[in-house]
Amino acid sequence: MSNSIVVCDPTDRLIKTFDYNGNLIKKFEPCGVEDGLACVPTGIHILLNGNICVCDSLNHTVAVFTESGGLVKKLIGPTDGCGSVQQCATGPEGHLITTEYSVNNIHCMKIFRYNECECHRFRPGSSKRPPTPNRFEAVTKISSLGKK
Repeated sequence: MSNSIVVCDPTDRLIKTFDYNGNLIKKFEPCGVEDGLACVPTGIHILLNGNICVCDSLNHTVAVFTESGGLVKKLIGPTDGCGSVQQCATGPEGHLITTEYSVNNIHCMKIFRYNECECHRFRPGSSKRPPTPNRFEAVTKISSLGKK
């Protein structure tokens, strides 16, 4: 995947991989993480291992897929405080960073942590629920009004 460009196409609901000449190499339709759910991919992030994080604004989830489209696992969802996710990335500590859009013009960025890390070693866990090793925990939420 190092010699390719990966994009998400929310109109066609596809993740597409192109070579540098613009030729389509492969594509896949990410499934919703629950049975019977459609997915509207609005943002992607390529992990170091080549897997693809896909933001799904329709279902308020971020899930990891293989390069060929196989679901690896759901990272976060509505129960984690995830809203209409537009984009995601990982920070230097391995935290998942998401941007969210709201119809009431309140837009925000959230940072979730997955495992223990030095930067949060002495901080308490989430007040919503005890942290578990296979779930992200919201550690930061930065909100701003989207009014111009």
